[in-house]
Amino acid sequence: MISLRLTAQAACAALALAAAPSYATTIANGSFELNPPGAQSWQATGEATVGAVASNLAIDGSHVGALGVGGSFDAATGTVYQDFILGEAGNFSFDFYAGTVFFGGFGFGVGFTFRIDDQIITNSVPSFVSDSVSFSGKPLSTHIAGDLDLAAGSHRFAFDISRTATGFGRGVAFVIEDIETGFVPTAAAVPEPSTWALQILGFGAVGAGLRARRRALPAAFA
Repeated sequence: MISLRLTAQAACAALALAAAPSYATTIANGSFELNPPGAQSWQATGEATVGAVASNLAIDGSHVGALGVGGSFDAATGTVYQDFILGEAGNFSFDFYAGTVFFGGFGFGVGFTFRIDDQIITNSVPSFVSDSVSFSGKPLSTHIAGDLDLAAGSHRFAFDISRTATGFGRGVAFVIEDIETGFVPTAAAVPEPSTWALQILGFGAVGAGLRARRRALPAAFA
């Protein structure tokens, strides 16, 4: 009796594991809370910079990601990115908030493009929130979310940022916060033959356990 019950329980556990889709977080330090003020796992090229700043704009924790570019009178461009590897093809999802900070409050021409590899997700500049990354009277109101199918291999989660030449001699920062990503392998949607075999075994073991329990009940009350 005990043996059958354990077998049924083990089969049910295996069935649940086999039937459940596989999810994985692919972007590290999306909350920018690891070892601030540095932005662990993030890289910057060109004239871009990236760091973690304590701010009341934070949604998850107490820091936000500050993607800065420019600081002189000349035009400036750069990219902040993180590379990740997928072991198999599947659907990649993303969700985060963004905002724009003009230091000193003076607006000028800026560019913001969020892309995955060479596929542009958006090139709309996030809403203005403040003249300081540390404090803002406005919340982060630009919400960027979506998903796309990716092949197995290396990919890049990137922000291309720029600022035109300006007489203000000030830079701009794009605030990024609470990046959440996920991945569901394409194969998870179609059970393999081994999965079907586990399901059949699991149902059979559960049925055998229930039948044995019914046969044992009269003896228990005798």
